[in-house]
Amino acid sequence: MEESRDTSSVIERLQRFNVKERYWLIRQALGNFQPCQEFVDAVSSVIAVEPPPRERVFAAMDYHLNWLCAALGTCAPGNAGTCAPRDRARPSPIRNNQEDVDLLLAWECPDGVTRLVLIEAKCTSRFDQSQFFSKAARIAAIREVVGDAAGRIDLRMLLMSPGTGNSSPSDGRSKKNNELGFPWMPLSIEKPNGGFWVVLPRHVNSGRWLKVRSDGEPSIRSMARS
Repeated sequence: MEESRDTSSVIERLQRFNVKERYWLIRQALGNFQPCQEFVDAVSSVIAVEPPPRERVFAAMDYHLNWLCAALGTCAPGNAGTCAPRDRARPSPIRNNQEDVDLLLAWECPDGVTRLVLIEAKCTSRFDQSQFFSKAARIAAIREVVGDAAGRIDLRMLLMSPGTGNSSPSDGRSKKNNELGFPWMPLSIEKPNGGFWVVLPRHVNSGRWLKVRSDGEPSIRSMARS
């Protein structure tokens, strides 16, 4: 019996896995879920590629890496819709967790290459090296699943956070981003009343909570408890 093949495009397969409730809620609340051209241009500039028209960009939030692997796994030669077999000695890109990326952008280029940009963002907290090295290892494993289709799929990772400079950020958080080895671009934030309110536990394993105020990347100042 001849093996059936999934002939749909990469974008179509990515869309089929996009079942995050938050995405559909935001899409309905805003009437659309489409990045603006300025954002697409900025992302393209940071990763040094030609920007596509915004209408051609598929965007999804909180996109699971398992979904990404499954969607791209169908690109493997001779594959009928599941991830290609792997050497058991190597870690599998499919894992029993919900590890994801904050924002996924994908578009088809005129030369037939499908470009995917995986964006991770931080606002009032720092990036964690172990977290991103773990994700980088999974993305490398996903690239192996793609196999011979790698020339038709361009997979990038991009970090975003508030910073003091557009090209050479000097604050501690942005320096940490650069140490991770991924491209970085500034996350523009409008600080309400000069800062953000976040909630942190007063002590580890304690049920007591303390309101603190974080002004971008400064020291955190304790406030009176409610």
